[in-house]
Amino acid sequence: MTDGAFSKIYRRYAKLAGIKKGNAIHVFRKQFGTEQSREESKARVRHGMDTSALSVATSVSLKLGQTRAESSAPYVMLQQASLASHLVKEDQDTLLKLQTDLAAAEASNRKLTEELIQLKREREKKK
Repeated sequence: MTDGAFSKIYRRYAKLAGIKKGNAIHVFRKQFGTEQSREESKARVRHGMDTSALSVATSVSLKLGQTRAESSAPYVMLQQASLASHLVKEDQDTLLKLQTDLAAAEASNRKLTEELIQLKREREKKK
């Protein structure tokens, strides 16, 4: 099926569904670009690779059939902002857990210190 044939079918069904003109087939391209940006960024983070917008956009633009990486930049920037927000949330959750664990360890340490002092006092009394 050609791109033109697909577009014609899409327009016909979009019209039947009451979708306004202008919300054309580009919606699919945008969704695909956004998903590819997300997956590419996650993979690069996992593998310790370059996650700069230009590097990710270069890879995504190839998947979208674009010749210029700048064409993919809007998808990448949106996705990277979302990913950064998610990572910050994860870091905050990790920090909260570590703070809770530290507070529990400090309380346990205080209790053990008190027990040790008490044992030393009892030993001194027995002498």
